[in-house]
Amino acid sequence: MEGDSLLAVGDEELIKIHFHTNIPWKVLEYCSSLGEIYDVVIENMERQSNGLQG
Repeated sequence: MEGDSLLAVGDEELIKIHFHTNIPWKVLEYCSSLGEIYDVVIENMERQSNGLQG
């Protein structure tokens, strides 16, 4: 996976990840191969950053 930042927290039954990447569909594809995924949030940080630059 290509990304700038990864944070993973969990236990044997549940894991929560926060991942910065330009290819979120690849992260979702990989995670779904490991088990059920839910509560997915994808944000376009480039667009958000450009909005802050004025």
